[in-house]
Amino acid sequence: MSSKKSSSINVNSPAPILSRKRWQLVPFLLILDLADIDVFQEARKVIEAFQNKEVGPVLAWCAENKSRLKKSKLYLI
Repeated sequence: MSSKKSSSINVNSPAPILSRKRWQLVPFLLILDLADIDVFQEARKVIEAFQNKEVGPVLAWCAENKSRLKKSKLYLI
């Protein structure tokens, strides 16, 4: 004989109410839909490469964003 626990779902129980902590996350989740996460992930990779003294990814990013950097008139010395 096997003693398996059967999980049952009570379909008559009310829907769970969001806790205060979960409600605090709602604006953050809405912002995630509006933000371009890829930009932040790419920035993180470039920053980590810079911190690890790996110039290849940093130079590649600068080359890809050359026109934006010129428009911003930001000069790195």
